[in-house]
Amino acid sequence: MRIHHHEPLNRKIQVSKVAKVNGQSFTKGQVLKGEILDIQQKNVAIQLANGTHLTATLTKDIELSIGQELLFQVKDASTEQVFLKPMLEEMFNPKDTKMLQVLDEAGVTVNEKNMKLVHELLSRHMPVDKKSLNQMMRLAYKFNDVPLERLLLMLEKDIPVTKENVQHLEQFIHNQNNMKQNILDLSHSILHEATKETQQELIRILLDGQSMENTQQNTVSKGLPNPENPVHEAHITGQENVTNQESISNKEGQIISQENSQHPVEQLTTEQSPKLERILPESVLKDINDTVHTFSNGSKPIPPLTGDMTLEQLEAWVAGLELDEEDKQSLHKTITNKILMAAVDKSVFLSKDALKQPELIKEYYHEIYDKLSQIIQSKEAMGQKNGGLMKHAVKAKQNIEFMHYLNQQYTYVELPFKFSQGLLNSELYIFENKKELKSKGKTDAVSALLRLDYLNLGHLDIYVKKQGHHVECKFYVEDDEKYKRINEHLHKLYKQIDSFGYHMTNISVSKQQDTFQVVEDFLDRKEQAASVKRYSFDMRV
Repeated sequence: MRIHHHEPLNRKIQVSKVAKVNGQSFTKGQVLKGEILDIQQKNVAIQLANGTHLTATLTKDIELSIGQELLFQVKDASTEQVFLKPMLEEMFNPKDTKMLQVLDEAGVTVNEKNMKLVHELLSRHMPVDKKSLNQMMRLAYKFNDVPLERLLLMLEKDIPVTKENVQHLEQFIHNQNNMKQNILDLSHSILHEATKETQQELIRILLDGQSMENTQQNTVSKGLPNPENPVHEAHITGQENVTNQESISNKEGQIISQENSQHPVEQLTTEQSPKLERILPESVLKDINDTVHTFSNGSKPIPPLTGDMTLEQLEAWVAGLELDEEDKQSLHKTITNKILMAAVDKSVFLSKDALKQPELIKEYYHEIYDKLSQIIQSKEAMGQKNGGLMKHAVKAKQNIEFMHYLNQQYTYVELPFKFSQGLLNSELYIFENKKELKSKGKTDAVSALLRLDYLNLGHLDIYVKKQGHHVECKFYVEDDEKYKRINEHLHKLYKQIDSFGYHMTNISVSKQQDTFQVVEDFLDRKEQAASVKRYSFDMRV
């Protein structure tokens, strides 16, 4: 091993005279800053940043110089000896000094993991001080199975770091989020788990204020967080379980106010039950009457159901039928399931008419959030905190909460349209950061990506760019058949866009190529979407 003596430090120090530090003061992986005082074969005497002297053993032969300043990593430590690995590829520089200073002031162990944390904070232009570092250390410890990059992304985007939001973020990043499927799972549980005692309660909840035509007159979801308010630190590291409505308040940055959650079951049960004509389309009412006719079995004719009956009157009507008890129960279950399904379809799915009035989409999510909260509260009041119905209601509610927080900086929305309208799944991404728009001022230019899954067309990616009254539109399809079908109808789109007062400057159809990356192409997108990028999605309903 060669030793280079610098003139100012051309002195010999006996290792035996250097104060040793107890090996238990060091941990494996710890990173130390030190100046080399002396070298004897594999033993090295160094002065640490805090002035302490340490004698240690190098893990391999390497050319070093007395007076050289660099980083060492602790490879092993005991009460007798410390083994160090020189980190020559990370020779000391001003950035290292800053990172070590921050870690030292925060009282945090200097190791590769914590150095990486500081580096990531600096690279994202996030605060790097004792408070923020300790906060991140607590989060990293609490969510030790979550990649550091994910936690930092959530903090940077003001998404509360909870177990549920971590899961929803992963689903969002991997194109696995599906609000419509959540609602379908909930609907299935309502049909198969709800007892006779709770079915009417669920129908009332689903239909309470459900009419989209009257949303402007209704007061809904008063407790949604104010988009202008930042997410409180207490919320970032706070409770993971957001289903306990009694402990939720606006002051804590949570979702729904206590005033809006007082005794929902008592309020609902005192209301008059809705009439069937409000719930059931004529086709469903006819289907029910056809079913009723099969139960008559050629005996005395059963009078048909009418739309002006209430749910209570329906109960009395079934009870008064001249059928044996088993047939009555079977008929009651059949009718109730049809009513529940109609109530779900009517109240928890969007109509395409909402696209003509975008404010209805916002009101839709306010309403569906309230309905889910009431279902959860109702089940809790009945002591039914487990089961698929509760699980799917909580999951759908948490999905809306995650979407709400995401929309503080971005514009992203899932549009769960009714199946009868042929649209299986739909998502809208708008490529603007709301915080940047506030600082730069509004612009009439907007770029968006609309993802659609149609029953007959399969998957479509539609990129739209609008500048004033000029529109550019590009379709990306899966195969030649879809390519041909879309091209055949482009002239209709031209006319439709023109009828809205816009001029279509360019429209084209291409096959999909690249895969859309949620983080790189949406959440961390730095530049304006000036050019069309070809996106495709792997997720299917």
